[in-house]
Amino acid sequence: MVKVMGAFCKRADLTPQQFRDYYEKHHVPLIRSLLPGMTSYKRNYVQAGGWPAPPFDVITEIVYESPEALARSREIMTDPEVVKRIQDDEHKFIDRRSAITYIVDEVASE
Repeated sequence: MVKVMGAFCKRADLTPQQFRDYYEKHHVPLIRSLLPGMTSYKRNYVQAGGWPAPPFDVITEIVYESPEALARSREIMTDPEVVKRIQDDEHKFIDRRSAITYIVDEVASE
């Protein structure tokens, strides 16, 4: 298993609900259609609460079954047309200057 996590801020002109609606209804289907091989694709939306607000609106988790599956997605991302489709869509709801993405090791407590 390989997990990729990203933290993203919404565009300033969108409400949290507009951001979430666009992500779920438009971006998720686009990514699923362009990048096969994900075993899990989750969005974790930040909620108002008692703690100070983090500097992002969503943490995204993408899980691939293997390093090879991730490599296949990365290979697809070398296609300029695929990159353009994804970036054009992201500009509709994400502040791209804030985006960070990492491959992480997950450790569970028992």
